[in-house]
Amino acid sequence: MARAAGIEAFLSKPVRQSALFGGLATLMGSAPTDRGHLITAHTVAEAKRGARAHLLVVEDNIVNQKVAARTLESMGYRVDVAANGAEAVEALRRVPYAAVLMDCQMPEMDGYEATSVIRRQEGDASHTPIIAMTAGASTDDERRCLEAGMDAYVSKPVWPEKLADLLDRFIPKGTDAKLPTAAKGDAALDPKTLAFLKELGERDADGTGEMVGIFLRDARSRIDTLWEASAAGDAATVLQVAHSLKGSSASLAAKAMATLCAELENSPGDQRSLDATIDRLEEEFVRVSAALRESFTITG
Repeated sequence: MARAAGIEAFLSKPVRQSALFGGLATLMGSAPTDRGHLITAHTVAEAKRGARAHLLVVEDNIVNQKVAARTLESMGYRVDVAANGAEAVEALRRVPYAAVLMDCQMPEMDGYEATSVIRRQEGDASHTPIIAMTAGASTDDERRCLEAGMDAYVSKPVWPEKLADLLDRFIPKGTDAKLPTAAKGDAALDPKTLAFLKELGERDADGTGEMVGIFLRDARSRIDTLWEASAAGDAATVLQVAHSLKGSSASLAAKAMATLCAELENSPGDQRSLDATIDRLEEEFVRVSAALRESFTITG
């Protein structure tokens, strides 16, 4: 009906400034003979996605996968995910990605080895930008990333502003991506990260609710594993589980949980102090769980 009446674009109220600008830009950029379809908010979004770069996120932790993917998608990028370095190497044989965001510590093949293999595959013919993502933050971590052939380094949690700046260095583009603004949140959650998660929730409530639900179930399971590993004197499992939970906790705004995981990872101590730290982590998880459930509708 709108098209028959001579209307060429249609946006539903309330209209965001970015949607209005995108609609006008799409309309003005098309020739009259090309205007066979009504321009809507959906077609504007599809046009943006088609014009943006294709990225690969390499991350073994499913919560961090979803956070990274949704962050990049909210900026308009197309995103694929690989669960380890071996999958990343295979993906790059098939797809010419504009850039890769590479976790460093993964099973089967870590980010350092994967980057070395990718660089050998490319030779002098091409060079795919690879940005390291790691929970570490030391000078040695950065040096090791660069020596492996990575182009840049960022520590988790990865803030959208910093990620956008990094990608702008390696991928020529213009962007009108809307970055989250700071907001006050529950004391159990980091306000800045919480604001970002709520921004994602505005764009995709079900997806964000599913992501939070996955984190809560995964964290519960990992804390149980920490208790079991502590009782068995299995220090290696404590370090591995603490490292993984540290990353996902930081991504889901649970800053205090991430700090406690770092304590377990860096200095687990004797049996008594180890159990005391896990007990504090357990208490903090209860607070975080309540705060996340208050802030989001859990799905999945």
